[in-house]
Amino acid sequence: MATTRNQTPRRIMAGTAGALAIAVATLIPAAASASTTTPAAATTSCLAQTIAVKQSPSVDTLRASGDCQVQLRLTTLGRLSAAVASSTVITADHAAALNAIISGTESSLQALGAKIDADTTVSDLRTDIRAIRTQNRVYTLVSRQVALVRADDQVDATAADLTARAGQLQAAIAAGQSAGKNESAAAARLAAMQRFIAAAEAKGNGQAALLLALTPAQWDSGSARPVLNADNRAVVAARRDLRIAAAREGGTLRALR
Repeated sequence: MATTRNQTPRRIMAGTAGALAIAVATLIPAAASASTTTPAAATTSCLAQTIAVKQSPSVDTLRASGDCQVQLRLTTLGRLSAAVASSTVITADHAAALNAIISGTESSLQALGAKIDADTTVSDLRTDIRAIRTQNRVYTLVSRQVALVRADDQVDATAADLTARAGQLQAAIAAGQSAGKNESAAAARLAAMQRFIAAAEAKGNGQAALLLALTPAQWDSGSARPVLNADNRAVVAARRDLRIAAAREGGTLRALR
């Protein structure tokens, strides 16, 4: 019995350490990318066309600039779609909502691209090129929606994993108590672990739904930015709670008698 009792915490610790390291490592880049509003490529890929418009704002130079900006965003949306498809943490309903946002933005950009190609005046081209940004907000909104929803779902997935492991620890504590051992120290550390898991879950509760409801018009009105920033802060805080919960898990394991 002594051999089995001592090996159980070790098995729990080994499984927990590996899974949590992967989960938290995955969470970190998601949260970091969520705070990035414009990728470097977005400011340089159409530089030549932008310079040409500055030097000679004609129908030809404006059309070339507009076509480049549309294609740049379509390429970005393709990468975002691939990121959603490859994610192992984004839930099915959130993935469907993100895909709808991405495909809707693609359709809007394709329509604008066709209009730009048909425009024959500098004035019309300027209006339609402006709409590429204002009607779609690929970099300031859509890319952040994808990154933050993924980060929110990663928090939920990591919290669920830690909750399951807390259940294993609870069972180990109960077994020790049944054997006449004093497991009060382990029980106290487990309770702290569970509090931090609950705190992380509370911070992410309902955030994804708010993110998915945002529109380019809300960005333009100024109402989207506070939602995005608040969620980014919540992800950072929840990630901190999960790290503390993981530390409390280790303390619980060490305290088991």
